[in-house]
Amino acid sequence: MQLLDHAVYRFTCLVLVLAFALLEASANTNTNIILIVTDDQRWDATGFMQERMPSLGRTARFPWMENNTPNLDRLSEEGVHFDNGYGVYSLCSPARATMLTGQYPHKHGITNNNTDFPSDVVTYANLLQGAGYTTGYFGKWHMGTQVDRPGFDYVRTFYGQGKYFGTVFNDENGNPVDAITFNQRSAQSIVINITDLPSGGANQSIYRTTDGNPYSQIPARELSMGVNTFEITTVVNYNRGVWFRFSSGEVEFDSLRYNGVQLLSNPGVATTIQASGIFEARATNVSYPYRIGINSGGVSTWGSSSTEGWIDDTSTNYAVEFIQDQASAPNPFLLFLGFKTPHQGSQNGVSNWYPPARTDTLFDNQLSTYVPNLDVSPPFAPGANGGNSGHSTNRNYCETIAGIDGCVGNILDAVQAAGIDDETAIIFISDNGFFRGEHGLSDKRAAYEESIRLPFMIRHPSLQTSSGQIVNEIVSNLDIAPTILDLAGFEVPASMQGASLVPFIRGEVPNDWRDHLFIEYTHDAEFPTASVRPYISLIHKDGLKIVRYQENASWNELFDTSVSADPYEITNIINSSALVDQQNRAMMEGLLIEESYKTDFLKIIQNNMTDSGGLLTLAAGEGFPFKLESSADLQSWDEEGSFEGDNEAVTISTINSAGSDAAVTLTSQTVIGNSADHVLRSGSLSGIINASSNTLAVGSTTSSPSGGRNAVLIFELPNIGSEEQIHSATLAVTVERLNIMTDFDADLWSLGIYDSNGTDPDGDGLVDYHEIDTGNANLVKLQDAFLNDLTAGTTSETQSVRVTSSPVSRLSDYLWQFYNSNPDYSGGKYLHLRVSPEIGSINDIGGEDVRYTIKAAHNDNSDQEKPELTIELKDLSDVATKRFYRVRYGED
Repeated sequence: MQLLDHAVYRFTCLVLVLAFALLEASANTNTNIILIVTDDQRWDATGFMQERMPSLGRTARFPWMENNTPNLDRLSEEGVHFDNGYGVYSLCSPARATMLTGQYPHKHGITNNNTDFPSDVVTYANLLQGAGYTTGYFGKWHMGTQVDRPGFDYVRTFYGQGKYFGTVFNDENGNPVDAITFNQRSAQSIVINITDLPSGGANQSIYRTTDGNPYSQIPARELSMGVNTFEITTVVNYNRGVWFRFSSGEVEFDSLRYNGVQLLSNPGVATTIQASGIFEARATNVSYPYRIGINSGGVSTWGSSSTEGWIDDTSTNYAVEFIQDQASAPNPFLLFLGFKTPHQGSQNGVSNWYPPARTDTLFDNQLSTYVPNLDVSPPFAPGANGGNSGHSTNRNYCETIAGIDGCVGNILDAVQAAGIDDETAIIFISDNGFFRGEHGLSDKRAAYEESIRLPFMIRHPSLQTSSGQIVNEIVSNLDIAPTILDLAGFEVPASMQGASLVPFIRGEVPNDWRDHLFIEYTHDAEFPTASVRPYISLIHKDGLKIVRYQENASWNELFDTSVSADPYEITNIINSSALVDQQNRAMMEGLLIEESYKTDFLKIIQNNMTDSGGLLTLAAGEGFPFKLESSADLQSWDEEGSFEGDNEAVTISTINSAGSDAAVTLTSQTVIGNSADHVLRSGSLSGIINASSNTLAVGSTTSSPSGGRNAVLIFELPNIGSEEQIHSATLAVTVERLNIMTDFDADLWSLGIYDSNGTDPDGDGLVDYHEIDTGNANLVKLQDAFLNDLTAGTTSETQSVRVTSSPVSRLSDYLWQFYNSNPDYSGGKYLHLRVSPEIGSINDIGGEDVRYTIKAAHNDNSDQEKPELTIELKDLSDVATKRFYRVRYGED
């Protein structure tokens, strides 16, 4: 297979300058913008798509969804439906950050579900906020556990995953707020006249309309149940009114409450339910009792852990209130509504999908349909059987989607009732897809269609030329931010890697629209045992898809997913001998390389190389692994070292190597760390601590939240011969985890080379913690992610792991420059290194337990456990006269 790499000739100097256009606002169009994002909803999980599956060469997996998502279908039928909408990274947090920034995860740096979103990154939200838009965020955020929602004025959100029932919502200041259970703007009241308690005869489900349609808006009416009745009269506004549902069979109430007040003692008293009222009925002889919520969007279970309304109803109710408040305001608004649905949840310790009561039996006894790729496991997990997941869980999954369909209906109704239909753009998309047993998989992440393909609709009546338009071009979640900015009348900043979809809304197809799309996934430390392995991929508008796996080239795949060929991705043709398949493979491999460059996944920024060595500066994808290789003939390549990409420029050492030249002989010198090594405390109380400890802490500590911990290692530099030159330098330390936590990243820095092994001999800032340019020339970042959850073990809190720096880290070049600048050096200089948490990490300063300890040099540890600096040397007479270098993605 053609390698994804960039060859660099040593004597070439190449500087690539990235230009960023200034963002300027054009005339404000006063367009209101609503973005609705579901969680784990696959592309075919709407009634609209299930009905169309046969025309797309597929079998409807959930045919019973037809006609059961009328509001989602309404968006497709009244707006623009994108048949080929894709996510560029099939994981929740990276996808959400991509939508905010218009950038690939390898560019914005969010490649897992634990990293907080940086508050200083350019997003559509902070640009619109700065231009006068009123911005509101409602529901799920799902990037780390951060409190901030950068760019949003008004917030009603929850932290982390949330629960389907019983989730606490917080405002823009991080303060808890009461769950809104109905449309509080309505001045109407609801009157319940309890003429007698029902003692039996409740043998049917009662809906809010006589035809049983839970989506119809109804006028004031009476609902009755059983022989002995209580009457409810209500005026319904936008939030779907009151909905009662009782189990079949006789029901005897042992509790009947309004706002916590027991009503059993006053059965004949008329009770007026005000704006925030909750009417509760508990029965003893049903499988589980129900709570009846007023305008809460449905009925939830009644119990200690399930006492609040359905999570997505609450988010929607806040969003509806925001629409009503902003409809007549002078400035336009931006509204983000993030649903938990249909992400799997946990209630009372049981993982499942928990729909609202209005849909929790909607698909009872339905069976999901067999599709051919249920029997085809992926090459990285042969025998995978995360399989069908069971018909019941498939039903629950779809029932949650039917549940949020009602929420979408509430939004559409609120926009219509406010009279702002024409000037409001509504965008609907999921963060990623989800497997329901296809390829033996559950979850997402993989490059198959069920995982990366998304439901994607936009409705904007004043801009559309027609309704029900279906777009076949490839679009992605990269395009969300540019589209929002374009709708609002802004130029799209050059930092965004997507493109505006506004032409498609107008019924146009841009001549220069993409015909292929780069997709990626890297290891997620939160799920170290995830069956899906890291990859990069490319999809083509003709249906071709290539997948290159990071760890094993034998897993690589090429499919023709077109309707007439292999839409279920069953036949891997990457090794096919057919001429057309070979031609398609060559084309797709070439495009994969091209896109890696265009998207800054792997691109040379600056080449400072000389005859005997130098530095290569690259744009390399955040969190992805890369290798430096060298060759004397461009045929046979030798690995020089590996490194991890950073979302900032990465500089690696390209010191001339021995390569494949057998005549070159390497010698080495190893120096054990000096016993003056110690720990620095960063933050407001920066200083030296643990100067005589057996271990050196790296991370933070909850017992001392004023500062993180940084290990300082000291080595006396050896003397080398006048005819010798550094080939490479590596640091090796023994690391032990203190806890099993994710999202840890510690970098390797130089603090300088000094005449003394003291803690701060020359007052040159050894305690300087900053991982930014402070003007101190001694502070050099030598390797990003020297320690992380992969290199330092993930299975045991007591596991000791020997971690070695990359031979291509800047440590090699740093020492090479020292010896070149000091040809007469005869000893007595000390190299000071620092291992410190990555800036911006949740572990950076305080608030979390220490992640790792490094075995120190000044203790009773064996020499094999102490820090070691190894310098490999070669004779100058053996140095090759010409050498070629390349950098490539992957471990294989």
